[in-house]
Amino acid sequence: MGPTTSARDCSLPTQLKAVGFTLLIGWFVWSMQPMANVDRIWSDVLLVCQEQPADRDIVVVQVTAADVLENGVDRLDRRFVARTLEKFAEFGARRVLSDINLNAQLSADEYTALLHAMKQLGPERFATGYEPNQQMQGRKELLNLATLVDLRMIPARDTRFREHRYPLGSPVADPIAWLAFGERTQSNTTYDLRVDPHSFQTYTISDLHQPLFPPANLRDKLVILAMDQSVNRTRIYLPITGESNRGTLLAMATHAKLHQYERRLAIGNIVQFVHAGSAVLAGLLIGLWSKSVRRAFLWFMAVGAVLMFGSSYMVVSNGTHAQPAGMLILTLSSLYSALAFRLKLPQLIWGFMSGDLSPEEAWAWRTQSEGKLPAVLFGSSGMIKRANQAAVQAFKLHAPSFAKDGVLLAKLCSPGVGDHAERITTNTDGEQTWTLTWPHGHLPLVVFNDITAAAREQAALKRQLTTDPLTKVLNRKGFEDAVEEINGQGRRDYAILFMDMNGFKQVNDEQGHEAGDLLLKHAAARFASAIRPTDRLARLGGDEFAVLMIGQLDRESVQSMALRLEATLVEPIDVGSAIVHVGVAAGFALPELPTETSTDVLRRADHEMYARKSYLKSLRGETPRNSR
Repeated sequence: MGPTTSARDCSLPTQLKAVGFTLLIGWFVWSMQPMANVDRIWSDVLLVCQEQPADRDIVVVQVTAADVLENGVDRLDRRFVARTLEKFAEFGARRVLSDINLNAQLSADEYTALLHAMKQLGPERFATGYEPNQQMQGRKELLNLATLVDLRMIPARDTRFREHRYPLGSPVADPIAWLAFGERTQSNTTYDLRVDPHSFQTYTISDLHQPLFPPANLRDKLVILAMDQSVNRTRIYLPITGESNRGTLLAMATHAKLHQYERRLAIGNIVQFVHAGSAVLAGLLIGLWSKSVRRAFLWFMAVGAVLMFGSSYMVVSNGTHAQPAGMLILTLSSLYSALAFRLKLPQLIWGFMSGDLSPEEAWAWRTQSEGKLPAVLFGSSGMIKRANQAAVQAFKLHAPSFAKDGVLLAKLCSPGVGDHAERITTNTDGEQTWTLTWPHGHLPLVVFNDITAAAREQAALKRQLTTDPLTKVLNRKGFEDAVEEINGQGRRDYAILFMDMNGFKQVNDEQGHEAGDLLLKHAAARFASAIRPTDRLARLGGDEFAVLMIGQLDRESVQSMALRLEATLVEPIDVGSAIVHVGVAAGFALPELPTETSTDVLRRADHEMYARKSYLKSLRGETPRNSR
């Protein structure tokens, strides 16, 4: 709201405080992540849409409801599971991870079968889930033949699974690290969502027992043995993809571990840190260099586009999540801090923590708070910090909070960063015109003076001087002022049409001046109905009219307008004492040469009108004349 201030106007400690506050806000925004949900969904969509194939070394063997019914009825017979483990050993599976409980309620036959099968694999090739709450007496020999892993799965807050989280304090190994590399480590594994979860090699447990099942399908493979959704009632959801099963999630994590997805994540974190620094720096530079709010907004949009592109490219090329919305918030936060710094209001920044008004604002407001003229003290974001009683009544403000009411008023008073309007028009209680006084140039304190009556008188006088009293369209002066305005702007996107009525003099002579005046009114109304809202219609005198067309035009569109104007007087007109038939000839001209002035265009339009009138007379069999 205040004037533009360079860094030289502030002491070094003030500069350091402004930059320090920007970094503090940036750190707060980055840590709080207010747009985390938006960024997460945006990244999930870009990652899932890539649909990369799964690693062919990973095989998922599922136990279906049909398998349970065929081999155990109420639960899967563990002797059938034991035969399956023997198949894995026979076919040469590299490592097998079992997501089936092999420890509880085992019969003697089941125990013996599992013991024999697990001996064939051994703890280096076979791992099973650890059940911390289960009684394990009598099972130590069985458990010694397997690597115990923690198969608990913990979803994110939105109930979606984006990583395999290793439970804190678990006494056993991580299943993903063991299956991928045979390591008994403890770590989290983030899923690579680019992998299509439906592309893993998947078989049912019954498929393995078919005589024609190829052993090569499991040779040197990493095998996951798990219940599918029809057996395991636990509902698992992947981002975007939707419902899945435990076996697929274990496969997703194993794929990420095999392909060292953690390295990509580390690179992605570094890139995001660089993006964050760039966002903060961009916001500061925009705030310090922009000459208006419009330019600041355009630069902010440009930076936002670059951040969005860079984040999208990182997701697609590196395959990791990004935070474009968070980057935009960082840019906006640093931009806000830089603008406050430029406006010479560092006290406003510290006012967030220490108070509402700075000492300068409090001193300046004291002189205006009791004044009869409306006075308003704005904040840097457009809210009204203070308004006296005259301003509350004049602008219908609602105390004590003026944030909502002040946005429009602030934009009117300061249309650009550092700009101070001198005159505005409001519509709070009817249209009112105000002159603005800024008694303290460095503070956004404005005093309003109501000049509505004088402005209305001035507007009425201008209308009287530029309006034809008979037809209520522009007169010659009004038309010349409109053309002069175009000329002053140096514009070339306009056209001028001249019109002269045929038969007006005869009506005026035979039916009287009242009929002639009525004819002119009707003609002006018909001309007005034919032109566009942006065009200007004028009566130059007598039965002569002109139209100023503004905008990107070509000769065909202007000629079409001329013919439309001529067509408006084809139908007869009732002038009270008679119904008369008159016509009109329209000539037009557009700027052609770069050196051509609006006066030259006017002259050519007038000449074209004469030529058109002569042509129309020749069509009617009349003898053309050089005068009207």
